[in-house]
Amino acid sequence: MSKVDVFFEQKARNFTTGKLSQIGEIMEFPCIVGMGVRQVTFASLQELNDAMCVYRASLRQNGYSHTLVKSEYQKPLENGVTYALVDIVHYNHDGIEIAHLPASYFIELGTQDTPVVQKVEFLEDPFSALQHDISYA
Repeated sequence: MSKVDVFFEQKARNFTTGKLSQIGEIMEFPCIVGMGVRQVTFASLQELNDAMCVYRASLRQNGYSHTLVKSEYQKPLENGVTYALVDIVHYNHDGIEIAHLPASYFIELGTQDTPVVQKVEFLEDPFSALQHDISYA
């Protein structure tokens, strides 16, 4: 299993268990997150955590149980950066998919123990992938 695969496996566990701050700690701030046709800038870890809490709460309204992340494609780029295309899938308690989010990540691996996410782009807005309409500011 590659360092990138281990990284995504850990982030899925963090999201599943509600350890959202551990997901955001690997981002550079301010960070711009692409969400379909729009981009959202998070100025701080707290702003990102707040958005993830709202998203996770909306998943729970659909019986959220757990998240799996599968790396579909990885390509090393320059300066220790890796491009990864992943599928993020959220499941309910019955094992039924409640949201599917293809996303691309640019991750700085370098010599650091912990990878740093330079950029993330969801191919669609995470909230639009849910079964009902939830929005945030």
